[in-house]
Amino acid sequence: MLRDDKAMFTAADKNHDGLLDANEFISFTHPEEDEEMLPIIYEQTLAEKDKNGDKLIDFKEYIGDRGKNINANLKSKKKLLKIKGTL
Repeated sequence: MLRDDKAMFTAADKNHDGLLDANEFISFTHPEEDEEMLPIIYEQTLAEKDKNGDKLIDFKEYIGDRGKNINANLKSKKKLLKIKGTL
């Protein structure tokens, strides 16, 4: 996390003075609003989500562990419905 914050800070610090002026601060805190920050967001997202290393994010990678919980909940609900005789 700290490494990601440092990369974002460095990218937002457009004049490379080690300080963020008002515009640079907006770029740092809202990087999606600054087109120049998008490559940083993309690289950080790939590092976090791209589990197979193909430089692409598929749906399973996007939802991550949430997908496992959704499937487990659906199976549990189906089992309950079968027990109650509604399925």
